[in-house]
Amino acid sequence: MPTTNYDNLIQQLDGFIRKYYKNQLIKGALLALALLLGMYVSVSVLAHYGQFTTTVRGLIFFASIAATVALLAHYVVKPLLHLNKIGTIINHTQAADIIGKHFTEVS
Repeated sequence: MPTTNYDNLIQQLDGFIRKYYKNQLIKGALLALALLLGMYVSVSVLAHYGQFTTTVRGLIFFASIAATVALLAHYVVKPLLHLNKIGTIINHTQAADIIGKHFTEVS
């Protein structure tokens, strides 16, 4: 059975949605890496120059772990789940709106 223009359009929109979430995953991984590296340097400098008690050092440690988990969950795991079509993903109408905003002649 030959593919119609509608089927071709749907396939292209599905391809765009996959690329959209891959780009979000790459951008999120780079951003998370940069933020985690900055946090590591900040915590290391604080730990080296600060005369903190064991309690404060423990709080800084667990806050660092919580921040790491939160960053990875938001910037890496969430786009990865969307890429595998788990959870709420953008639909064809929203994808077409994104394309239309970028390419105004297509609208």
